[in-house]
Amino acid sequence: MPKIFISHSWEDNEVSRKLAANLKRDGAEIWIDYEGVKAGDSFIKRMNEALDWCDTLILLWSKSAVNSKYVAREWEAALELDKRIIPCILDDTKRPPVLRSYHYINLKNFEAGYKRLTRDLGLLIKEKEPKLEIPTIPEIKKPEITERTSEVKEKEPEKKKPDVKEEPKIITKEKVKPKKQIKTSTRVKTKWHKPVGIIVVCVLLFIVGYVAIQQTGKQESEQISYENKGETVIDPGIAKRSETTDSVRKPIYTPPLRNNAMRLSEDNVKMMLKDKNFFDKHWNNTVNGFENDYELQKNGQVVYDRNSGLMWQRGGSDYWMTYEEAKTRVEQLDFAGYDDWRLPTLEEAMSLVESEENSDGFYIDSKFDKTQHMIWTSDLVKGESWAWVVYFASGYCRWSSVLTYNRYVRAVRSVQPSQE
Repeated sequence: MPKIFISHSWEDNEVSRKLAANLKRDGAEIWIDYEGVKAGDSFIKRMNEALDWCDTLILLWSKSAVNSKYVAREWEAALELDKRIIPCILDDTKRPPVLRSYHYINLKNFEAGYKRLTRDLGLLIKEKEPKLEIPTIPEIKKPEITERTSEVKEKEPEKKKPDVKEEPKIITKEKVKPKKQIKTSTRVKTKWHKPVGIIVVCVLLFIVGYVAIQQTGKQESEQISYENKGETVIDPGIAKRSETTDSVRKPIYTPPLRNNAMRLSEDNVKMMLKDKNFFDKHWNNTVNGFENDYELQKNGQVVYDRNSGLMWQRGGSDYWMTYEEAKTRVEQLDFAGYDDWRLPTLEEAMSLVESEENSDGFYIDSKFDKTQHMIWTSDLVKGESWAWVVYFASGYCRWSSVLTYNRYVRAVRSVQPSQE
């Protein structure tokens, strides 16, 4: 069932209301401002929540929609969140270059356009069911049926009475003897039934227990760390920085969070969120998230987390950049006296996500700068040219194209206990 956000100008209310009513009737879930926003609510907050919730944004495009700042905010936000956008044309107003690449629906003829829209959404149009005039059954038939049945019931016992009386009279001793034999034979059978039944029950219990043990062992064996299922991505920068002398490597320090880049599928990420107890608004929203112990260092330039052993930039890049630009930036970064900064893995970045919003409305501690509300990670998506991104403004992670989208950068570095 599609979850649809209808973006429209108030001057197009007549069409938007008709569209919302039809889509509801045909099985879609709808969010539209005049139903989703109540008196006293913050329109921006409700709009953000609805955009996070929906999977499709239907954009009613018209001359009035061009001049609506809220319509512009809605479709631009949907574009950034990688939502499906379906422009529905109400007049001949030109669309911006970004929207011209999207397949559109012509709603100048509402009925024809709506049929095309439902087909694209995978919905079936439910026409109004006609009221059927059901003929009434004459009241005379009911008493006729009851009278006949009662007559039959009264006559049948009278015919069977003589037959029932005759049978009990013909009883001899010969007929009684077999009854005693039957009783003895049933006793013999019951003597065998009890032990056989107990044996059968024991065997069944043994089989059920054995299957349960096998299934548990199978589940435990299948509960492999998501890291073994991911494909390691070679990062020369990390390999170079890991070259140290034997004296420095002793004792070996194992960081609590993975710091090597990998290719991860959606299933890998969902398993990681559960294994590490990370909060994600859509995929793991019943937990409190990673427990951090933050401390501002270097005159407030960095935030050090004692529990993860990670040092973060308090802020990061001041502008969006491509994935390749982000990797180049961190390789050349010399900040707060350190030059071993890198892009965080998805696991490291998700350790910053908190289960509750801060005063700025972000799912991250208020010690961090609010500018970087979505950041690149070093982890890619399996088999595709997409990278994982963490959205602090919404409290979840998703993949984003490394070819067409720009995101912020917040660099990280690993700190061993001896370096605190």
